[in-house]
Amino acid sequence: MTEGEIIDVLREGLWAAFAASLPILGVALVVGLAIGLLQALTSVQEMTLTFVPKLAAMAVAYWISMGFMGAIFVNFWRDTLVPMIAGGAVALALLAPLPAAAAPDPAALCEAAGARAARAEGVPPELMRAISLAETGTRRAGRFAPWPWTVNMEGEGRWFDSPGELLAWVRGRQAAGARSFDLGCFQVNHLWHGEHFDSLEAMLDPEANARYAARFLRALHAEAGDWETAAGRYHSRTPELARRYRMRVAEIAARLDGLDLAAAPAPGGPPPAPLASGPRPPVSAFDAPAGGVSLALLLGPRRGGAPHRAAPLLTRSAGGLLARSAAPLLVEARPAEPPR
Repeated sequence: MTEGEIIDVLREGLWAAFAASLPILGVALVVGLAIGLLQALTSVQEMTLTFVPKLAAMAVAYWISMGFMGAIFVNFWRDTLVPMIAGGAVALALLAPLPAAAAPDPAALCEAAGARAARAEGVPPELMRAISLAETGTRRAGRFAPWPWTVNMEGEGRWFDSPGELLAWVRGRQAAGARSFDLGCFQVNHLWHGEHFDSLEAMLDPEANARYAARFLRALHAEAGDWETAAGRYHSRTPELARRYRMRVAEIAARLDGLDLAAAPAPGGPPPAPLASGPRPPVSAFDAPAGGVSLALLLGPRRGGAPHRAAPLLTRSAGGLLARSAAPLLVEARPAEPPR
């Protein structure tokens, strides 16, 4: 309320009080004048004569004018106080902080971005979903799902609760000399593909990460001629490592959506331009676009960036979703050349 509005309310209140008391004040004034005139004419100075008749007349006036006074106060309440209270409530409601909007489910960010990228690039959406689960899948809130704030730092997989925490940790490791790491929903490798992104933030963005992964898969399909081989080469060009990864992705896709990678249609249109520039490094056990850090299915999720390290074992999960360890290659011997 403004200062002028407060003054108006006070003025209206004073006027309502004066109007309501006017009958009683009027009767008291008339009776008091009559008694005074009587005392002046008769020289009677009895004290009770001054007050008793006046009090009796005021009581009678109050009784008679109760309806009138009630109507004045009801009008003041209805016409002045109620609008003021309602306006104050509205103002408080407008000034009160709005409830925070529900944060989007990070897993849904990966799933939606993967579906859009698959449609845009002609990649089977089930394949995109299976790769995101193979790369970053973790169990949270009772559901095995991809997680966008995931990094595989030179074989060490970590899941973070927010992108800010992940980026701060990654930059700290970069400052310590780390070079090869995979980021985001589809674990795109920064050493080999980072030049195609403006920043780490852009590379971590689920939409950009998924679109790049889909274009990469489409290029691999154009090179290999089928999605099974493309899926294996997404992880590694070493035949045995590609075979293991291909089997894992194919099983996830089959269990989730019934997709047969061998029968999946080829993308329409011409193949995309190559995504990586420069000569390829020698083929090695770590010649992989994405390392894969999905260990939580077997080991349980870790929060706050606590690491998991994979064991090079072939294991069946308790839930039956994967037939192999989520990342069986992370602790194998390092090659001589820089890891892919």
